[in-house]
Amino acid sequence: MEKKIIFLFGIRFFGISRALIIIMTWVFSGCATSPENPHVDNFEPDGYYEPLPSIGKKGYLIKQLASEVYFFSTGVYNNLFIVTSEGVVITDPIKGKGKLLKKAIREITSQPVRFMIYSHSHIDHIGDAHIFSGDGVQIVAQVETGKALKRYRDKNRPLPHINFGTNYSLSIGGITIELMYMGEGHGKGNSIVYIPSRKIMMYVDTVTPKSVPFKNFAYT
Repeated sequence: MEKKIIFLFGIRFFGISRALIIIMTWVFSGCATSPENPHVDNFEPDGYYEPLPSIGKKGYLIKQLASEVYFFSTGVYNNLFIVTSEGVVITDPIKGKGKLLKKAIREITSQPVRFMIYSHSHIDHIGDAHIFSGDGVQIVAQVETGKALKRYRDKNRPLPHINFGTNYSLSIGGITIELMYMGEGHGKGNSIVYIPSRKIMMYVDTVTPKSVPFKNFAYT
């Protein structure tokens, strides 16, 4: 049976296999001009997308995507956290939802947070980073994200300890997390988080299933 890759975006997540190259090429090309033939046939991806269930009174949803990898959602914003034998890796501590993320993690493990990954610099996604900073937590982000945060001087978005250029491999507790920068997408520094062993990828604010991809939308 063909394995699927799970993608996490702004509001939904879905698995995909053959359509990966088509979709990613479409995103990175920018689609600056319209094709000569405006007619587009319906395209059914070889994968799935999954609507979120009701969030409920807790104000958040947790879904285990694979061994040690969890999806966290507030119903509008999503992120990942990875639970390993050596500690927890979190991504994008959502503004105003950091305490809920902490609570969600404690439902799964008592392990401390060891790494915090910023997908990009925007406050709506990492505005509660200060809740997790300190106590030996290492913050990882792409160089352009670090530069932006230096300009912002926002104490709620601490500066990264590790600034990578194109690629960075983070290994903890037997899991390797690949961080990749393919160039400007939603904005400068907008990075991909990929866990090869679990076939899970997170690419924030760039593609949402059943929606038109956008490029540099935050700057328009």
